[in-house]
Amino acid sequence: MKILGLLLVASALVVPADAPMTNVDHLDFLTAAVAPPAQAGHTTYRLDREPSVGVVWVYADDLPGGGYRRVGGGAYDAATGTYGQGAYDADDISRAAVVYLRHWRQFGDRHSREQA
Repeated sequence: MKILGLLLVASALVVPADAPMTNVDHLDFLTAAVAPPAQAGHTTYRLDREPSVGVVWVYADDLPGGGYRRVGGGAYDAATGTYGQGAYDADDISRAAVVYLRHWRQFGDRHSREQA
């Protein structure tokens, strides 16, 4: 009986090939475009032609009654508009790009390709 139970549980975990593995709606919500401020001694690739860059917020808080609010990590500094631990980072942006690329390859979704 234990083996049958394990097989039933395992079969319930199988996702059909045509079903998405990820809900990209929440990832879309976490995605934003920001215009990096000028900094002495630093340049941003193609900033003159593309004045904003795509980012993915790392954190989101649940709102009462449903929905989410994007937030950064650590204490918020209202004077600078920044968070102590930041709001987005390269490793999460890279992971989001992989998710979008996989979604595009599985479904041919143009939006996912553009987001990646």
